[in-house]
Amino acid sequence: VQRIVSHASAYMTLQPGDIIHCGTSMAPAPGSEFHGLTDWNLQSTKGRPMRIRIEGIGELSNPVVVQEG
Repeated sequence: VQRIVSHASAYMTLQPGDIIHCGTSMAPAPGSEFHGLTDWNLQSTKGRPMRIRIEGIGELSNPVVVQEG
């Protein structure tokens, strides 16, 4: 996270509330304990929250919404 913020701030002035969107990993990093997006069955998590936590920053939690066809 620090490298991304440092790199972005070299090109623009970041203000409180600015968001740097990094996307979603489609595949796990080699040797990672974490799963890639394609490994998830989102139907089985419908309505349940997905959470991401960054130590020292906080946690974001949103329910899974699956749009039908």
